[in-house]
Amino acid sequence: MNDGRLSPYRDAEGPDDPTKNRITLIKFLVICMPLWLSLHYFNGPQAELINIYISAILLLIVASLIIQIAVPRLREKQVLLGCFVVLSGIELLAGQIPAIGAPLSGTTLFGDFSINKIPYYGVGGFIGFFILQACRIHKR
Repeated sequence: MNDGRLSPYRDAEGPDDPTKNRITLIKFLVICMPLWLSLHYFNGPQAELINIYISAILLLIVASLIIQIAVPRLREKQVLLGCFVVLSGIELLAGQIPAIGAPLSGTTLFGDFSINKIPYYGVGGFIGFFILQACRIHKR
């Protein structure tokens, strides 16, 4: 029953409403962004594996969190599938067309292009789905 007072859950339209809590998304981003950067620039044992592949998992999670902060009403599957397709497309095109990979290979955030990263993007999407689910606003 609504007695006219504003509820912190007023944006939630029902149990299937995809709206996310931006504060919770920012908290996850504050955790994942430094972790992704530290893994991307890790310089120790198994550095190549960690720099290229393990950081790819967190790259997809960070990208999806940024998109969800910008547009909190998008569904998790839409955001994660979009991030997966874009990142996988960059990997595929950069390996096949040198004109696309050359300008991006000099940047430190993208690093090496490898078709082997695509399964790691899938793992990042799987983990990211549960992270984005945890950020949903639930109506009480």
